[in-house]
Amino acid sequence: MMENTKHNKFGWRYSLRALLMVITPLILWLGWYVNLVHYQRSTAEALQADGFSVYYDYHIADPAGDPPWLASWIGIDFCSSVVMVQGYQHRDLSLKHLGRLQHIDSLKRLQISINHSDEATFVAIGKLHQLEDLLLSTPPFPPEQLKHLISLKHLESIDITQPIGDEGIAALCNLKQLKKIRISSEQLTQSGIQQLAKLENLESLKLRGNLDISGETQQILQNRFGQIAIDDGSWKRTMRQPLKIQPLPNN
Repeated sequence: MMENTKHNKFGWRYSLRALLMVITPLILWLGWYVNLVHYQRSTAEALQADGFSVYYDYHIADPAGDPPWLASWIGIDFCSSVVMVQGYQHRDLSLKHLGRLQHIDSLKRLQISINHSDEATFVAIGKLHQLEDLLLSTPPFPPEQLKHLISLKHLESIDITQPIGDEGIAALCNLKQLKKIRISSEQLTQSGIQQLAKLENLESLKLRGNLDISGETQQILQNRFGQIAIDDGSWKRTMRQPLKIQPLPNN
């Protein structure tokens, strides 16, 4: 009788230990996740308070879709991740906002205007390592500042409203994974266009303003991308995955 009681006691002790070994990591993970959710929520609320639009993953999957049904019970930030921040019309994304966004690992798209185009701004943007799509509307800035974006290894699309010239093009050419580029043709030379032709993954290049593409540059583009046809000022690659070089209205 005593032996059975002793055996049951030790069995219960080992069962409790096993239960604690299972529950403890779960509690730690839950605490980490709740902290992450609260951080995302406070960041989104701060951005929205300053007039920025914040989009979650369900917006991208289906723009007309509804949030997950659990959102009404536990909050949208427990169910979805922030993937895009957008803000125009003189809304200024501060360095403080950029600092907070560095810890939102789900952020893929940033389309914003910035009133301060100093080096600290580009350094902060360069720390958003998960970005895939970047649109920047800024005051004039030294093109060499673009060197701070070299750490954006996942960036596939970039749109910069200010002229960046050939020096800026040299910086963009370090982003080997770029598929789409939209820039101003102002201060851009034939040499700059030739540099862009070296980007192997480039599928679309759109230029604001007019830039005459002829002579050596035309030959380089033809050799690099195959047959090119002129169509109302647009350059179109007629092979697979067309590369488009299009002059855009100045706006």
